[in-house]
Amino acid sequence: MNFRVRACNKAAAGEYSDPVTLETRAFNFGFDPSSSHLNLKVEDRSVEWDPQGGKGLEGKVKGKENKGR
Repeated sequence: MNFRVRACNKAAAGEYSDPVTLETRAFNFGFDPSSSHLNLKVEDRSVEWDPQGGKGLEGKVKGKENKGR
């Protein structure tokens, strides 16, 4: 990909920069459902934000309550 940038504010805009080429290599990664954020619903090939989330929250709270007993 080629990019050019320029600074802008309410009064004026500057000149564009010289073009810059950006290259990235493909990288396959995955999410670990057991360590992901509580609101992330992680499945085999998809990740979805679930605002109601809280997966496993009850078990963690119970476990913390029982540790002190």
